[in-house]
Amino acid sequence: MQAGNLVKITHGSIGRPKGSIGLILKVYSGGRSAYDMIDVQLCGAQQRTVRCLERDLEVINEDR
Repeated sequence: MQAGNLVKITHGSIGRPKGSIGLILKVYSGGRSAYDMIDVQLCGAQQRTVRCLERDLEVINEDR
């Protein structure tokens, strides 16, 4: 996953409902963890950015 990809949230929680669509803004390396942390700008929400784990996202459309 990289910045510019369109993603769907597969694991919802408070403030980020399951099935929400968003745009990846920045990817942080997981380091010792197996998963990267990703900042996602949710569609339909003004300036609403959430941080998710890579495992909680599904790529819909990749940036070329």
